[in-house]
Amino acid sequence: MNPGLMNLPGADFIDQGIQDLKNSRLTIPALLVCIGKPRLESAGLHTPPHSEFVKEPELKLYALIIQEGYLDPYSYYNALLRRLISFAQALEQL
Repeated sequence: MNPGLMNLPGADFIDQGIQDLKNSRLTIPALLVCIGKPRLESAGLHTPPHSEFVKEPELKLYALIIQEGYLDPYSYYNALLRRLISFAQALEQL
């Protein structure tokens, strides 16, 4: 990711997701990037192509959150989406 974008809210998480996708790792940050891919790319951020293993990223994200044992998966899922939205909104303002 462009170093100038690292000051945006949530950039560390988005950057990790991009790196995970490049390395074909199915992680929470990678799935978050997949969910936000259309909006992120329309704002000018290149995201790596993801393969068929990331169909229905919203469902896979929620399942992974549950699998990793978060106490309140629904709240954590929503917090992640808010983090993605914050990053996308800041990116769109550049």
